[in-house]
Amino acid sequence: MKAVPGYPNYLVTKSGRVWSKRRSCAGGTVAELKITNHSKHVKIADADVAWASKQVWFAKKSDKDLWCITTSVRIGKRVHVVSLHQRIMECPDGLAVDCLDGDTFNAVPDNLEIITLEENTRRQWERNRGKLEGLEYDPQILEEQLPF
Repeated sequence: MKAVPGYPNYLVTKSGRVWSKRRSCAGGTVAELKITNHSKHVKIADADVAWASKQVWFAKKSDKDLWCITTSVRIGKRVHVVSLHQRIMECPDGLAVDCLDGDTFNAVPDNLEIITLEENTRRQWERNRGKLEGLEYDPQILEEQLPF
């Protein structure tokens, strides 16, 4: 990526994508990653720009207000869907990445945490409690309803 002369807060890739930089609260720089099918941009750490800018990212709505930022990667003959948050955090299989502020468009590592799938379910329930009147969270019932 190269700096844009006269515009110190912008970078441009070889393919012509333009990136906006800005200061974060922690003192590091934050760039905005363009999402192909959405008008919003994802905030990512400057350190993640080099590899993330080589991919085409899409926003998939997974719930009423929840978005998953993904790309497709070919490994051999297979195509795998990769989550931006899991890639940034190098999340092991069987765990999840939670956005601490609830904003999936904020993928700065300080805002991400690796947690268990059960904890992720509990946190999503807590965040959406006001939207689901008359229902209570019971992990035992949830486990009984899962097909695996």
